[in-house]
Amino acid sequence: MEVGKKSYTQMTLAVREEISRGLAAGLKQGAIARATGFSSGSVGRQIKRYRVADIGYRAHWAQTQATMMPPCKSVMKPSTRRCTCCRATPS
Repeated sequence: MEVGKKSYTQMTLAVREEISRGLAAGLKQGAIARATGFSSGSVGRQIKRYRVADIGYRAHWAQTQATMMPPCKSVMKPSTRRCTCCRATPS
């Protein structure tokens, strides 16, 4: 890898399961981060973003939510009635 160039790595289901197991075992965020190879901030954001009320963090739910395609937010072109980014037509 080039010096100064960062690489982006998306968390896999296995990493999310490791986070879930670490939380269940009562490990601190830093210990989970060292075990998974991600930064403590990344692990913390993951936990905060995908925590389910009353149950806590669930790996499978987090993976499902993270891999869903977000709805298209582009504006439809009036002339063609197609989306400017994905060429979808309104239903």
